Amino acid sequence: MTAPVKIHYKEVKTAIKKEKFASPFTLGKYAIAPYMACEHGCLYCDGRAEKYYVQGDFSKDIVVRKNLIPRFETEITKLREKGIISIGSGITDPYQPIEKKERLVRKLGRILEKNAFPATLLTKSSLILRDLDIWKKVNENAGFILFISLTFSDDRLRQIFEPRADSVESRIRVIRKFKENNIPVGVLAMPFLPCISDTRDAVTTLYRRLSNVGVDFIVPGGLTLRPGRQKDTFLKIIRQKFPMHLGTINRIYHENRSSGSSASFYQEELSRRIRRVESGFTIPPVVPHRIYQGKLPKYDEVFVLLNHMKTLYQRRDVNVAPLDKSIAGYLSWLNQEKTFYNRRRKIEDNYVDIKLEHQCRTGGLSKIIQNEKLEAFLIDVILNRNVFDPLALKLKKGDAVITA
Repeated sequence: MTAPVKIHYKEVKTAIKKEKFASPFTLGKYAIAPYMACEHGCLYCDGRAEKYYVQGDFSKDIVVRKNLIPRFETEITKLREKGIISIGSGITDPYQPIEKKERLVRKLGRILEKNAFPATLLTKSSLILRDLDIWKKVNENAGFILFISLTFSDDRLRQIFEPRADSVESRIRVIRKFKENNIPVGVLAMPFLPCISDTRDAVTTLYRRLSNVGVDFIVPGGLTLRPGRQKDTFLKIIRQKFPMHLGTINRIYHENRSSGSSASFYQEELSRRIRRVESGFTIPPVVPHRIYQGKLPKYDEVFVLLNHMKTLYQRRDVNVAPLDKSIAGYLSWLNQEKTFYNRRRKIEDNYVDIKLEHQCRTGGLSKIIQNEKLEAFLIDVILNRNVFDPLALKLKKGDAVITA
């Protein structure tokens, strides 16, 4: 008999987790998670790992942050820096079943709408359709991007590895509905499971389905297996359902890295396979610049863009050492300016953006990034507000393009 879900209520001291820079992954500079643990019960979930300190049964002991809403309502008004607020995390889904009762995410959306803050949200649940009206308004006011988690096109596999999550078709329906309402949607196609969902046919089928519904981007990724509860849970289902693949999977994860990373040979093999599939579609593997431009400060926009460019060039086997050097120089400058800004409460809220624009106009950016070609590119982005095309790897300048 399946154990019942237990709900635990917990008060939090702070609602918003603040980061120094915007995340190249979620775009968020601020993060919030209304729950801990996840009733979806995905058997590969990294959130099961001991490092996240989730107590009890990960899929049965769900923590509700009961005072989250009043804390969030107070904290959001005190944020000096505009930035994207990311809802969700690797150890919970904000739209898991408890949200039907608690409605914390819906309340968060109302506060975001009221305060005109942009947001991203990560989920694999169709319950988000209940709140489409709110996310549409958030998008119109400040910007909203939906990240849907979907790694299977075969619902038979979904039922095995994501036993209490929504069906593949339900998530496809969510994508359609949000796109119909002009809301950007990307898919986190992760994790591809070795020997099970990582074959070229399986990946191609998934990309084809997502292409047909017009997703804006697909971020692929492999499986991490951290030694301990996560790895034990995953290998148990492999022994039960896919014993023929147990030897191969053990070989791929035999190093038992604390990060859960697979062996290098497999990472390289999977990366090549995904890139071959990607080449047949016009869907970028990062959030396109056109989607997040204007939704975060220019200095964060540049940081995200530079990191996305590095990812894109690496995928084409381009040497990114010069870009690494420029990113390091930019981060050093940005750290100094943000430290100055954070210590002086009375200076303009957009102080760092003003300084960045000044560097562009006076030649100072050249000293920061030490790359003339990249300097010209960034000036076009920062001052002229031109947009980088992640597929062509070129900057759109009106109807023309220039190479990045």
